[in-house]
Amino acid sequence: MLDIENNGKGAPARKASMGEVQADVDDRTHVTFPVLGNMDDEKYLKEFVFVPVVQSPGIAFISLANQLSSTEVVALTWNRSWPIVFLIVAMGFIVAVLIWIAVSTYLKKRYKGKE
Repeated sequence: MLDIENNGKGAPARKASMGEVQADVDDRTHVTFPVLGNMDDEKYLKEFVFVPVVQSPGIAFISLANQLSSTEVVALTWNRSWPIVFLIVAMGFIVAVLIWIAVSTYLKKRYKGKE
């Protein structure tokens, strides 16, 4: 009889991580899913019986097609970020003009009667 709720030690059979699966492997008889291995493997960790049940296509790795040089990275970064740089410079200019207007107005009012 296959008990899908508990393992061979009576503990819950459901595992949250691969580390829990590996920690559950011992000399008691029980079935653990998933244990990653090749279809032609006969042992798991060189000690335990491994019986492949379901074949999977494997793990997919996503990587860059080509490596960029540091110069290309800087150029690409600048090409993608120039609108933000322009916005920062434009806002700085606007703030500087507003401060200049405020200071000029304040100084005109302050020294108007002293001429």
